This record gives sequence, C-alpha cells and structure tokens, in this order.
Amino acid sequence: MEVESIAVDSVQVPDGRRRLRGVEELAASIAELGLLSPIRVTPNHVLISGLHRLEAAKSLGWTEIPSIIDSEPGAESLRWALAEIDENLIRNDLNVLERCNELARRKVIYEKLHPESVSVTVRGGPGRGKTTENISAVSSFATDTATKTGVTDRTVRQEVQIANRIVPEVKEAIRQTPIAESKIELLRLARMKSDGQRAVAVKVQDGVDPKKVLRQVHQEARVNDFAPPPGLPIDKYQVIYADPPWAYDWSVDSGDSIEAHYPTLSLDEIMQLDVPSLAARDCVLFLWTTSPKLKESMQVIDAWGFSYRTCSVWIKDRIGPGYYFRQRHELLLVATRGEPPTPRDGDRPDSVQESPRQEHSRKPERYYELIEAMYPKAARIELFARPNERREGWTYWGNEA
Repeated sequence: MEVESIAVDSVQVPDGRRRLRGVEELAASIAELGLLSPIRVTPNHVLISGLHRLEAAKSLGWTEIPSIIDSEPGAESLRWALAEIDENLIRNDLNVLERCNELARRKVIYEKLHPESVSVTVRGGPGRGKTTENISAVSSFATDTATKTGVTDRTVRQEVQIANRIVPEVKEAIRQTPIAESKIELLRLARMKSDGQRAVAVKVQDGVDPKKVLRQVHQEARVNDFAPPPGLPIDKYQVIYADPPWAYDWSVDSGDSIEAHYPTLSLDEIMQLDVPSLAARDCVLFLWTTSPKLKESMQVIDAWGFSYRTCSVWIKDRIGPGYYFRQRHELLLVATRGEPPTPRDGDRPDSVQESPRQEHSRKPERYYELIEAMYPKAARIELFARPNERREGWTYWGNEA
C-alpha cells in the first residue's frame, strides 16, 4: 500500500485504548532515526495501529505524519492491528482494565479474520428462555490468544467478559483508579447491572475511595436482589426465623416447667422437621437457643442443611434459673445455606441487644426490626410463631399460628 502524509490533528483515536508509556523514548528515537513504520488509518483517518508513534509525533511538534490509508480494512490491515495488540499484551505493562480492553479489541479483529470462529447462540434449554454462547466457538479465539500471549484460555474469556460488560462511561471513570489494577474488583463490577456500575462511577468521581464504593454498591445490589421472584407464589423463603420448643431434662425442680406453657419437641423431632423444603437456594436461618442447648442447636443447623456463621446475644433485665450460672441471656444463632448476601454496612446491628423479659418464651420485638432491616425484600417465615406475634411481610408456621 502507498504511504502518504496526513495531518496529525486529523487522526481520530478510538475510545478504550491503553495508557501511553515510553512516548518520550520513542520520540527521541524518531527524532534521531526518523519514523521507520507508518501509522495505519481508515479513509476517515480513524487510527488502526500506531498510537504510540502518533503521540510521539505530536510531542515532536509534527503537523503531518506518514500513514497507510486502508480504503477497506482488509486482511493485511487487520493482521497489523492484531500484531500490535499482541505486542501490547506481551509487554505486560498494561493494567488489568487495559489488558481486558485490548483482548476485547483482539476478539473483534480475530473474528473478522476468521469468520468461522464467530460465536453463535443457542437456546438455553427447556424453560430457560435465554441464549448462551457456543463454547467451542469462543475457545478457538481464546486458545489462539492464550497461545500467543502466554495466558490461559479461562483468563482470556474472563477478561473479555470484563471489557464487554462494563459500560464505557464507567470504564472511563475508573481508568486511573485502583479498581483498574484489580481483576477481582473488575469482575465484581462487570457482574453488576449497569445502574450499579454507574452508581460506582458517580461516587468515584466524587472522590470516594473506589474499592470501598465498589464493595458498598455491590453489597447493596445483592441485598436488593435478595427477594422472591416477581409474580410467583412464595413457597421458598430466603429468611427463616425459628424459636424451637426445646425440651429440657431438668434434674432438679426449677419451679416452672416449660411444658406448663407449651408442648416441647425432642432433639430428634426438631431435626426431622422438613425445614429444608422451606429454604430458598440462598437462605439465612436465625435460630433461637440457650446456653445449655448450644451443642444440640448445631446439630439442628446441620440437619436442616445450614452452616453456622455467628450469633447475637439478648441480655434480659431479670435473671433466670441455671445449673452453673443463672441465665440472663439467650442466643440467636445465624446460619446460611447457599450464598445469601451479608447485610449492608449500615444495617449490621450490634451483636448484643438489651431488652426486658416478657411472658414465657416471647422474644423481643426488636429482633423482627433488625432482621427486616438486614433483609428488607426477602421472603421471610417464622417457625413456631406465637399468636401475638404478627407482622406485615412475614409468613407464620407453628401449632399456635
């Protein structure tokens, strides 16, 4: 192709190109030896390859630059662009976001050169109503790129996903922030909805620490999404709140039999309750227990398919019975199954709550409020509910309910 000079100011650089490095050194070399390789542009002077050479020419005060103009970007031009991207990737001086953008550009160019590798979509399966990418088609691009740049296929696919899923204005906002250096944070951002991404960008531009913002927005999005599917009857619950009627084997007369207040269940009976059928795939269990029943409570958590996480302590205003210590507290254990979100920072309550005792076994109203704040949109059910415990937004189960 013929080389001709075009105005430096007429060259348009597409968005998403990487940060420039080593321009001063390149400019010094060009000043001494001249421009050994022309840049490549489209007929409209959109840059195809040669960004560093262009910027070096600008720094030298050039008004024109030798260029190859591709009337129709053909195979040769595309191969030049591909070679430039591969060189950028191999240099290893890109941050993570820049590398992701370069890989996404490479995928577009590679598929133009190899149309047989273009991804196709297939139905996601009966009832799914969504399309998925043909993995074998993607792998041909990913394998080629991995071979030429020294990374794994999985890395290539993940980083293309990051570049394609983060909206352009958000990329620009985070370009010079620590998020651009962290693949973990970029993946988290890419998996957010576009509104969540933009919320991150706005706060970053306001000067808030970008990693802190990302964690907060991500957590808020997860909590907001922790809700039953719209339009479907609620038969699975994301929050289960349970106060089992534990049976106590008193060896001394406490003067106040629990059975005088309500019928109790043995450990085996509690463990055999079909609580797993009530739990959503991602679910949080809040389980009341007392110090003597702590070991049994862990058995119940396991039997119901949950994993213990932490607990809260209810401090009462009056002392009760006990064998070693007279009890003035009860425990609310927290367990999870699947991957439910943790509450947002501002909705994580103090682990110690002080509230007066009421009638036998009744728990403080305050705990309903705390759980509702922690998971405001979740489908919630209370097991072993008492008749006087009724709140909007809850389902109840139990022989008194």
